[in-house]
Amino acid sequence: MGLVLDAAARDASFRKWVQDNYLASIIDSIDGMLAFSSNNEETNEVNDTEEGGDKEPTETFPWQVIYYTIQTFEKALRTFPFLASEEQTTPIWQKLFGFLLFPHSWVRIATTRAFQSYLLALDPETFRFRERPVFSDSENGFLKDIGMVKDVANKLAIQLKSAHLTETFSTIIVKCLFIIGRHFASISSSQPPFPSSSTSDTDDSEADDVEEPTTTSHSQIDYIGWLFRRLSFLSRKEQHARKKPLAVPHPPVLSFI
Repeated sequence: MGLVLDAAARDASFRKWVQDNYLASIIDSIDGMLAFSSNNEETNEVNDTEEGGDKEPTETFPWQVIYYTIQTFEKALRTFPFLASEEQTTPIWQKLFGFLLFPHSWVRIATTRAFQSYLLALDPETFRFRERPVFSDSENGFLKDIGMVKDVANKLAIQLKSAHLTETFSTIIVKCLFIIGRHFASISSSQPPFPSSSTSDTDDSEADDVEEPTTTSHSQIDYIGWLFRRLSFLSRKEQHARKKPLAVPHPPVLSFI
């Protein structure tokens, strides 16, 4: 599939033929492989208290299969940018969401690059696709729910504390968070000011880990405030970890007996 997409990217007439005759099969194959990968992937996600590492997911299903499948989807997005807004790719985005905190950093990088393509296709304020601005609620893409947008932002923020974070990878993450932040800001600007929290001076780990009450509607949540608090918390946590003194080994005990 990758070779077909590479050839389609170079030749306009062949690209048109692939779009008309072969593209749907490529997307179905990518979706099927990601579904199979999700079912066979047994390791836990990198969570808030762990450093992102390079771990083998399982011995029976190597991470390389997942990585190259996502890379193929990236090629498809570059060659056919409209795929980001196609309803056929919505199941793929749903599966990619589960790989944003995959234990192996290469899979996380490829997944985040794909999400960057998705976010760049959206209008930051309305979060509707620029190519197809008129959508019904059921056709507004993978991130039609603001709660899902928050979940994606949270996973992207956690990636920033990875031990394997490169300058290029961090730039991609920050760009994604910037687009999401613009959307959160547009939501907040259309609402009345939020009351200040009485727990602003409390322990960060408690303040940032508290979820919104289930009785609060999405329209009443200060998402841009949450994003700033989340990033600030992770930044202070990282600075605190760097200031910890190194453990000095005890000198050897000499015995003259």
